[in-house]
Amino acid sequence: MRISRVLRLFKALIPRIITWLDERINRKLSFGYNVGKGFVCGEEEVSKYVDQMVDNKAIARTLKDVSNRQRLEVIKELGLLQRTHPGIAISVKTRQSIRSVLNVLRDATNEQREGGLLDDLEYALLEVIIEEKMKKLMKLPASIPPPDPMTILRNVPWLSGDEKLLTFIRSRAKLANFDYGNTLIKQGDKPNGIFIIVSGMVRVS
Repeated sequence: MRISRVLRLFKALIPRIITWLDERINRKLSFGYNVGKGFVCGEEEVSKYVDQMVDNKAIARTLKDVSNRQRLEVIKELGLLQRTHPGIAISVKTRQSIRSVLNVLRDATNEQREGGLLDDLEYALLEVIIEEKMKKLMKLPASIPPPDPMTILRNVPWLSGDEKLLTFIRSRAKLANFDYGNTLIKQGDKPNGIFIIVSGMVRVS
């Protein structure tokens, strides 16, 4: 009887344990994705200033090649992660976008205070609101489910509000998957449709 109760209790805990493990894994993946994006941005910045930091052109070219190779390798890994865990990428990008908007608001309120458009009390109130929003970012889920393709289509500017055109596109659209290294289209190819990115990354070269 005790064994039966223990098994029943353990069975009830399994969903919670799985949810807890998923959250932990998503947090780690989100951190890794964030670090990867930071690395790519850092490598791009370094490449811009290599010529100014290194006098020897051969060494500068080697450093650029190494930097570019590492950057592409990380971009590849980010693309694979985004494909297998699209919610991670959505969460990271959402968090970065919100943080950018809040930083712009903070700069704007500071400029308005210095320009005399806001008094100290108004400025302090706005700062508190912005700070609260920043803190809420920390509680944002590590993974946000991606929208379905239909929702994405509705948010395409030239399709928004045109139900007839939306229905036409939907009836002829196909969901396609591409692996890393696949070529969608080359310059000079005859167009055979319109590509709308549902998830993942595409490099134009």
